[in-house]
This record gives sequence, structure tokens and C-alpha cells, in this order.
Amino acid sequence: IFDMDGTLVKPCIDFADMRKRIYAVADSDAEIASNDNKSDDVQKQPMTKGCVLELQQKLSPQGQMKCNVIFKDIEKKAIENMQLNDGAVDLLRYLDSKSIKRAVLTRNVETSVDALNKILTEKEGIAPFHMIVARDTKPTSIIDEVDDETISHVIPSKPDPGGILHICSIWGCETSNVIMVGDSKADDIACAYRANCGGSILLTQKGGEILDNDSGADSIKMNSSEELIPSIQVESFREIQNILNLGKTF
Repeated sequence: IFDMDGTLVKPCIDFADMRKRIYAVADSDAEIASNDNKSDDVQKQPMTKGCVLELQQKLSPQGQMKCNVIFKDIEKKAIENMQLNDGAVDLLRYLDSKSIKRAVLTRNVETSVDALNKILTEKEGIAPFHMIVARDTKPTSIIDEVDDETISHVIPSKPDPGGILHICSIWGCETSNVIMVGDSKADDIACAYRANCGGSILLTQKGGEILDNDSGADSIKMNSSEELIPSIQVESFREIQNILNLGKTF
């Protein structure tokens, strides 16, 4: 299971700018709510920062719409500048040659993954990913019955393990049979840990450098520092292929 931005494709999202813009909307939204709802003796507290996707859900309808405009602008530019990461094509071909299923689990929208699949199929002659779970992916049919009422569940974004659990339920396998590959400790590695994956691989830049890929999730309190420790840390997809060739146990 692969993360997309910064993993399958070269980093093309300015996360610092994204946080700045979304946090500015949140600050403005909190002030508006405060002015609308405050009484003589009650003053609403400023909006708490954190994961931009979770923060958006706490805003007013107007604030959520403003965030959607920002996200669409950022993701549109990311699609326009999308480039496959070095070695990604070779690794995907290797997985296909071994009949190993592959999926994308991303906090982006499905349109972004569609653009990735288009590059793979039209430029590289590679089949699209077997499964996509994005932040706007609707579950096939996940319904619980509670007190004679049905409640439809959405798939929560990383680091919640819901995306991995959903993929494994469709594939008909245990989470111990999958490996999560990503460039974010707070999102990808923590997600794999919470889902009890068979392993997790952290992809860094040359020299082990980790770029700013923080959507605010690392400000969420982790259960333990173990959540942020990958099974393996690599600097290239070639290393991953070599590890798989050696039959390494995670």
C-alpha cells in the first residue's frame, strides 16, 4: 500500500503554505463565530490547530467552503506538476511480475490518483492501481445497525487505520499481510502501526532527509513513540525492490 505525494510522485505540495492558508481560515472562522455567539460573560476560545483535514470539519459551512477552495487550488497545481518518483515505475513492474497487489492510500482526492494512473497507463504501459482510497473515497457498503437505524461510515484519513482496514477487507487478507510505504512518520508509519500491518517502510530523501510533509497530523497526540518507528527506512525504491528480492522478513 503506497502513499502518493512524496512517495509515488515527487513532492509537489507546499505543506507549509497549505497549513498557513487553512489556519488563517480557521482563525477568521473562530473570530466570526465568537462575534456571532459571544455573550457579555462568555468569550469563545480560538480554534485549536492541528490536522488541516480534521480542522476543516470543525469550521462553519462557510469556513469549510473556503478550505475546499484552497485544497482544490493546491491539488490542481500538484496534478499539473506531477512527476513519478525515481524508481517508482521499476518497482511497480516488479510487483506486477510477482502478482503482488498494490493500492494507493492518500489524503489527496481521487482526481489526483486518477491523474497518477493516467501517467502510468498512457506513458509507462503499467496497469492502474488495484485499489484507491483517498479522502473522498466512498466505501462500497459499510453499514452498521444501531437501535434499528443504519449509520453509513466514511473512511477516515491517515493516521487512522481505517483506510488500510478497508483495503484489506476488499482484498480478503489480514493487515499482517500488507506493507505500508510512505514518506510521513505521522501519517503513513503511524497508520501502519495502528492497523497492525506486517511492516512499514519510510521513504526519505538522499541522506535520510525528511521534507516538510506535515499536514498537521503530527500535532495530534500519538499513543506512543513506537507509532513513528518504521520497520525499515530507505532512500530509494531500488532499495525496496532489493529488500523484497532478498525475501526479508519485516
